[in-house]
Amino acid sequence: MLFLLSYMFPVLFVKAIEPSSISCSVSPLTVTLGESVAVTGAIAPEVPGVEVTLTYTRPDATMFTRKTITSLHSTYADVYTPDKVSTWAVVASWSGNDRYAGATSPSVSFTTVELPSGTSIITCMTDFSSIIIGDSVNISGKIVPAHLASVTIEVSTDGGASWNLLTTVTSASDGSYQYMWAATSTGSYLLRARWLGDSSHSGATSTEVSVIVHSFYAPDFNISANPSSRKINAGETTTFTVTITSLYGFNSPVALGASGLPTDATGSFNPASVSGNGSSILTISTTGSTPQGTSTVAISGTGGGKARATTVSLEVTSPAAPARCLIATATYGSELSPEVQFLREFRDQNVMSTFAGRQFMTVFNAFYYSFSPAIAQAIIEYPAVKSMVRLALYPLLTILHLSAMIFSTLSPVPEFAILMSGVVASSLIGLVYGFPIALVLYLFFKTLFRSIFKFIRKEVFGPVWIFSLMALLVGEVLRLSDLTSLATVAIVLLTISNVILIVLKALENYLPRLGCKRYSFWVRLRNEAVNQSIN
Repeated sequence: MLFLLSYMFPVLFVKAIEPSSISCSVSPLTVTLGESVAVTGAIAPEVPGVEVTLTYTRPDATMFTRKTITSLHSTYADVYTPDKVSTWAVVASWSGNDRYAGATSPSVSFTTVELPSGTSIITCMTDFSSIIIGDSVNISGKIVPAHLASVTIEVSTDGGASWNLLTTVTSASDGSYQYMWAATSTGSYLLRARWLGDSSHSGATSTEVSVIVHSFYAPDFNISANPSSRKINAGETTTFTVTITSLYGFNSPVALGASGLPTDATGSFNPASVSGNGSSILTISTTGSTPQGTSTVAISGTGGGKARATTVSLEVTSPAAPARCLIATATYGSELSPEVQFLREFRDQNVMSTFAGRQFMTVFNAFYYSFSPAIAQAIIEYPAVKSMVRLALYPLLTILHLSAMIFSTLSPVPEFAILMSGVVASSLIGLVYGFPIALVLYLFFKTLFRSIFKFIRKEVFGPVWIFSLMALLVGEVLRLSDLTSLATVAIVLLTISNVILIVLKALENYLPRLGCKRYSFWVRLRNEAVNQSIN
């Protein structure tokens, strides 16, 4: 249904940019001058491999930025050594992409306190923690209190077990220094700076800074699923949206698979593979024999020599006892009669297999079972009533057989199939059952009903029917049970009413022109009844 309606209302299917959020935290919140703070956070929903900008505000209100990249799990981290005493602040932000809007975190404050008298510290930091070979990284820092002195920068390639001289630089009068370093080989490096001190202040060695040098950013991808969990009854079907996010230019096809499904359940992907950035719908179908319980379903993606996976939770519960067809069972004498079995199969296999159908049946059952037990009891007790009801049900069975055929023909698009079969069934039910009653009322109260029906049909029916169809569309897309229930009931009732009005209008326009004697008889009968009521 949604596929076909998208051509009718294309504006509703423009892909919207989804909102995102980014968190930011600092640890520890208070450090001694020379110690480092770790700034960490994450983007939600997960967006791996994107740039995060950290904007630091110094105690003197000057600002600077540092950049980092999110991991495969959408987290980021930065280690920074403050060089001034007092309160600092940091804010994390990202600019967004073609799917998610950018976001900015709340500001987080941290405090740096004074050094003990006669001591000093030296800081060391880099503008990037991860670079490609051939690129340069800026090593910078500051001696506090400020000294014009020789600063030794050292490097370790064995995790800090041994250190080698990288270079020696001279700090400026404010104690700051910097050095541009270009790594000549790949690997994980630790960097640090130190100075020897002087007569008034002891020397110091900075904290270690990590830099990873890559040969290149290998193309990769990330896989995620939404929602993270579903709960259904045995025999029902549910879906998950599986999203593939390309990292660093990855564009190979990713074949999707699912494992860990409960017994007697099947899973299928549409499409079965995704290239670049894209999504696939995982449909999981259970049967009546699928056991109750919660299963962890592993969703895997394989392509380009990479394999990634994520998991979702599927809870299967016992379905409610199937509702009985009370009136039909009482009329035909047994739940095993062909008529009753057809009604049950049409309800369970066609109507209940769709989201819109299940929501309609929720309202219908509440209405039907409010009066059907009493009618079923009367049918059992009075044979004459049984014969009358059997006769009355015959057109209904014929209508539902036709609706079942329509549903079967359109079953590749089940939500559209249930809409069309429902509209056809409602139209015919209105014609067969509603029209005779409306005709009698119309003939006896022609003037009143003509004005009422005209107002309803022109001023109310059209806009409300279209509004109900749009509400059904929204309810289907967003899986809103209450909205879908109201929309399906409104479509059924309005369709029945419209058919009755159309046929009444046709009779009013054409029967007098044809000189229909039977029509004239009913008009005279109506007029006599009205005159008698007046007298």
